[in-house]
Amino acid sequence: MCGICGFFHIASQPDESCLERMCAAISHRGPDSSEVSLFSGTGGDCGLGHVRLSIIGLVGGLQPMSNKDASVWISYNGEVYNHLLLKEDLEKTIKISLHFPATNV
Repeated sequence: MCGICGFFHIASQPDESCLERMCAAISHRGPDSSEVSLFSGTGGDCGLGHVRLSIIGLVGGLQPMSNKDASVWISYNGEVYNHLLLKEDLEKTIKISLHFPATNV
């Protein structure tokens, strides 16, 4: 069981301490690690937080995580059992290289 939190701001600067407080509020869901990431874009600014309970994949697995050029970010809870098949299909279909080392996708 992990915990995910985040926010989206249109007009103001994102606040890392706000994400840290959100993660602290759900720390019981993931006592093994906590990470936050802030992002700025043309449509607004956002932040993602993740607290982790390490059951499988104790090494690595830090979230939020990004693709190679940090243009796509994700934070999720769960196991993707067919990740190798999905990776192969996505790379063929949309012609990009997927690299999420923490989840081996």
